[in-house]
Amino acid sequence: MTVVASAGNGGEKGDHVSYPAAYPGVIAATAVDRYGTRAPFSTRRWYATVSAPGVDVIIADPDHRYYEGWGTSAAAAFVSGAVALVKAAHPDLTPAQIKDLLKDTARNAPADGRDDSRGFGFIDPAAAIEAASRLKPEGLKSAAYGDKYFGPGPDTADSGGDTADWAAPGGRRRRRAAGRRRGRVARPPPRYDEA
Repeated sequence: MTVVASAGNGGEKGDHVSYPAAYPGVIAATAVDRYGTRAPFSTRRWYATVSAPGVDVIIADPDHRYYEGWGTSAAAAFVSGAVALVKAAHPDLTPAQIKDLLKDTARNAPADGRDDSRGFGFIDPAAAIEAASRLKPEGLKSAAYGDKYFGPGPDTADSGGDTADWAAPGGRRRRRAAGRRRGRVARPPPRYDEA
């Protein structure tokens, strides 16, 4: 899974390290204004990958209205959209390949190729999609766990679709015993696919 995170809004408050942006493999988005200049609030750190619009951006609000806002979260939304477009066009690419694509195809790169305020430059989704067509997908494998991930998950074969067998300690037996103590038998939760 490709992970995008905002670099942080601490540019005027000491540029403190921001997680999850600082984790290895994460695509960290910094914010720039309409001219491509680093936004003063945008955190400057070693983990900056690419920049995107983050000043005077139209943002949807939970009250179903739009407003003009700012922040590296807005920039991260743009970068996430670019990742989604690349992934939709080339679903077999690995997260590392997508991160490299965004870095390699960024526009207006800093003089030295990269800096802590704008990463490798301004995100260019169209260039990334075009460049992706020339890549061969690499095989996905877990870097930390090898072939073993997080186990097989809950064994639902014996549960009959009832999550109580694996979602709570003691499962169905404990729930039924609790129901009898109160003088009634507990019923399983309703299934939404039943009429």
